[in-house]
Amino acid sequence: MSTTNTTKHTFLSSALSAARDPSPLEMDAETFYQLGMQAVEIATEYLEGIPENPVYRPMTPSERQLLLYQQLPEHGRSPEALFDFFEQHILPHAMGNQHPRFAAWVNPAGAPIGMLADFLAAVMNPSAAGGDHAAIYVEHCVVRWLMELIDYPVEGSAGILVGGGSVASLYCLAVARHWATAQGGWNMRTEGLQGHHPPLVMYISEEGHSCLRKSSHLLGLGEPRIIPVDDRYKMDLSALRETVMADRKEGHRPFCVVGSAGTVNTGAVDPLDVLADFCAEQGLWLHVDGAYGAFGILDPNVSHLYTGLERADSVALDPHKWLATPIECSCAIVRQGNLLRETFSLLPPYLRTEPKKGLYVIYNHSLATSPERLPGGIVERSRIGVAALQQEPSDERSPLGVVPSGRPTRDSTGLVAHASELATGTQDHRCVWALPQ
Repeated sequence: MSTTNTTKHTFLSSALSAARDPSPLEMDAETFYQLGMQAVEIATEYLEGIPENPVYRPMTPSERQLLLYQQLPEHGRSPEALFDFFEQHILPHAMGNQHPRFAAWVNPAGAPIGMLADFLAAVMNPSAAGGDHAAIYVEHCVVRWLMELIDYPVEGSAGILVGGGSVASLYCLAVARHWATAQGGWNMRTEGLQGHHPPLVMYISEEGHSCLRKSSHLLGLGEPRIIPVDDRYKMDLSALRETVMADRKEGHRPFCVVGSAGTVNTGAVDPLDVLADFCAEQGLWLHVDGAYGAFGILDPNVSHLYTGLERADSVALDPHKWLATPIECSCAIVRQGNLLRETFSLLPPYLRTEPKKGLYVIYNHSLATSPERLPGGIVERSRIGVAALQQEPSDERSPLGVVPSGRPTRDSTGLVAHASELATGTQDHRCVWALPQ
């Protein structure tokens, strides 16, 4: 920002304040600039120091209590005091997932470009639920890019960015439920699950993510059928077939099978092509939970494991894992895009706009979707760049010491590392993650 521009904006703000009582939320341009530079300095110093510091610093009881039991202040603190509090009491106790040796979970490190993109999105502060403004069209574009990255059919498909892979699967399964009831001759939106219809049944493997069971509960379906896995931790197709047949004999309505494109425990990829054949034969919806490992398709060494992903009726993705975008950036993709609209579209007069413009709320439950989830890192990368990211060794340091922790290394043994003994040390250990298998 130039001095001229700063002075100009400060003058305008002062003139405005002179005409009325100033709001406590107001800030002139010069103050905003100086505080912004202070925030960037704090962030830069923190990121630079990550590789030399412990992965994780445990909190003492008094440190927890200081944060947990703060009294609601009678008067607000200055921004400088808030920054100081953040530096002293919050920043030293990060989760640890920005560290290059963080190996305890699937939580990723965010790329610095994504951090800056989050800041700029917050400056714009639009609701991406609808309207005719830039954030709507950027989201459309990003969703299409994600489809193309995993070789998913674009024509006729639709998707939305959501806050986490669990939410992405919940949205996809809600669409599957809507589709299943329509196939059964009744309307989920008007009747709900209150009518006298055969109970809908969903199937997941015993290695499936816990969010799938929660989604089933939230959608009123009860507990899904848990299918055993084989010796490679992939869904047992014979057991699946037997369970579906048994449910049909009992008068139930099997409607959805959930395959995993990379499980959290072992990185196993279910036989997606065979699952697609089975679902087509049985008239079932195939949802693929690719939140953890779907982007492994970009690695030519394991891409063959993902054959059949393009045939799924819906897919959940997490760019905030292997693509290193800031949390939360996830995507729900549906092959029949019209079904996504039919499931969620509800347009009161105050949400209507001109035809063919904006209006993303027709594909979404929320009215407060935020562009902060737009993957700032991916919008600056090419297909080749993203593919290379999937293959780079985990012990390579990217600028500012940040690597995407939550992705496989080339020398993985197929086991997820237990990192408790690494948590407080600074010695150089190589992370071990589960490769797709």
